[in-house]
Amino acid sequence: MSARERTRPSRSVFAALALPLLLSPGAALHVASSPALAASWKQPAFSASRSSFNPRETTIDAGNVASLVERWRVAGVFTKGSPVVANGRVFVANGDEMIALALDDGAELWRESLPLSPGECCGLYDPVLTPDGMVTAEVGWIGGGGTAVFDPATGVFTYDVTFHGGDINRAVHGGTVFSIRFFYGSGGPFIYLLAPYPGLVDSDFVSSGPLSGPAVRGARAFVAVGTALRTFDLTSCPDPIPSPGWCRPLWTKSLPEQVLTPVAFRSSVAVAARDGSLHVYDAANGDLSWSATVGAGIGYAPAVARRRIFVPTERGVLVAFDSRGCGAATCAPVERFRLGSPATGQPVVAGDVLYAGTKDGRIVAFPAGGCTGPACDPLLDADLGGGAIVAGPIAVDGTVIAGTADGHLVAYGLPTPG
Repeated sequence: MSARERTRPSRSVFAALALPLLLSPGAALHVASSPALAASWKQPAFSASRSSFNPRETTIDAGNVASLVERWRVAGVFTKGSPVVANGRVFVANGDEMIALALDDGAELWRESLPLSPGECCGLYDPVLTPDGMVTAEVGWIGGGGTAVFDPATGVFTYDVTFHGGDINRAVHGGTVFSIRFFYGSGGPFIYLLAPYPGLVDSDFVSSGPLSGPAVRGARAFVAVGTALRTFDLTSCPDPIPSPGWCRPLWTKSLPEQVLTPVAFRSSVAVAARDGSLHVYDAANGDLSWSATVGAGIGYAPAVARRRIFVPTERGVLVAFDSRGCGAATCAPVERFRLGSPATGQPVVAGDVLYAGTKDGRIVAFPAGGCTGPACDPLLDADLGGGAIVAGPIAVDGTVIAGTADGHLVAYGLPTPG
């Protein structure tokens, strides 16, 4: 077939009340790695833990980041969410299309859209690189949701959409792809599950609020639902409820306001809330390790790297906390980084460099280890000239990539010798 090889949409209606009969037991966890992924950014926030930390980046460091120059710029991309990178290719979804570009020069390699009618299709979003080597994106459509799977080399794709169901927010953990699966019937109820583990995330007629995650680390998965953090044990089914195949969370924490995307690290999970509070919990039992209050407000999830939790405030400053705490119940920041404009997403740490995109359209970089003064000034302050940064930045394989509000995807790298 052509590059538009595909399967037709599945039009099977899922009755919400019959859902438990359709569920399978949770898949066993296993860890897989591939040398081809050594220089990759395979999902939003880099890893299944959502840490936004790329420890493999060694080309760009705090000693040379100030010399970055624009390597290429592609107009008309309008990417939504994080680009992903593998095998010298950049993949972005813009709501209508999946686009593949060459990492070294930005050349367009292929561009594909689904053949659903305008009345059916509502968009392509949030690609991830799955263990089978394919690029998988979420599909939203008028009757539910689905997935589209693209060959990264050719753009050949298959897709499937389902009435009254779909999957959102994937996390690739070893050989398993976790997601939040939703089902609904006419008039409800809404049911959200953690797949492939049959954990019941939410079952209200109207969801308790925005959902984010899952963040997965070890045998734990963390999901934010409105003002609650729900934690699942991936090795067993604790506290089962009568419906076959469903499991309750191992533990749940309620916060005063909306919980942002959880970030897992070591044996802990960090969550920030819209009220400016930061909480770090023990992943095993939910005990509070320590907390902090950021008076400037918190707009996005923190990044966690090198024993630091980097929190983007709503007033143009990143504040860093020691991830191990401070020996007290409440902790204060140990470093501050001046952005000059509010961040527009989760910060990124690659190697020993901290990056952020700003509302006024700049990529700003700092030494992730901090500086000697009370607040760090940038090592790099690059104006992309296209409005707010709306995608990224990401930093991978010696390249920093970000998308702007005017639809440009821009890549920075070190100057070419000679």
